[in-house]
Amino acid sequence: MPSTSLKELHLATSMENLIKMSVVDVKGRPTKSLVTAARKLFQAAETSHLEKDEEQAFVLYSKFIELILVLKDRSDFSTDPTRKCLMEYSNTAIAKAESLKESLVKRYVHLEEAACRKKNEINEQISVLRASEP
Repeated sequence: MPSTSLKELHLATSMENLIKMSVVDVKGRPTKSLVTAARKLFQAAETSHLEKDEEQAFVLYSKFIELILVLKDRSDFSTDPTRKCLMEYSNTAIAKAESLKESLVKRYVHLEEAACRKKNEINEQISVLRASEP
């Protein structure tokens, strides 16, 4: 049974860093290989999403979307039997990635705010210690 709470942030400290993890290298890879990779990415993204790992799910959905964009431009993809299914998955992936991005942006803001509060508390303690020195 999946947990109801979100997995703690563990891959990045900002959306910018997370987006950098979403880059895919497709140079020289045949279409059939990319189709297989796309299917696996989507399945892994769905699993991560069910496991409440928003960061991992976002990265995997983003990679899947990137692969679909590449595949759409390949002529041999138009005859692939899984094309229609993958295109339907892409609509799902886009919607979920957008939703995850909204949630993650809020979580990264909270993370940054907490770090700033902690830094301010430490600076305040240092100031108190310095003021009490003879």
